[in-house]
Amino acid sequence: QITSVHLENNGVGYGSSEIINLDYQPQITLDSGIDAQLQPVVSNGKIVQVIILNSGSKYFSNPDLNITGGGIGAVLTPVLENGSIKSINVIEPGGGYSQETTTIDVVPKPISSATICATAIG
Repeated sequence: QITSVHLENNGVGYGSSEIINLDYQPQITLDSGIDAQLQPVVSNGKIVQVIILNSGSKYFSNPDLNITGGGIGAVLTPVLENGSIKSINVIEPGGGYSQETTTIDVVPKPISSATICATAIG
């Protein structure tokens, strides 16, 4: 269920006042976040900090953060600002992690289905 839509650009030229009943459908894409890159900082087997190498763009809901490379129990929460990852809160540092092998994959929330109706005015 989509409860809100972020409109980056209203666009222009969807219709013409000179052509009666012109039905031009604008192209609509649904983006779910791209290009974020994170680097964990591991100390004594615990994730103590996460460095943002690339904050990404088009994140309008919190992505999942998948930690791989050994270790268990870490809980990380992304903080978004203007569609990019601003920071990562380490809720639980976990244990058994290694700086050499631990990675964090940023996985956008999937867009399962949506029905969108656009009406051009003007």
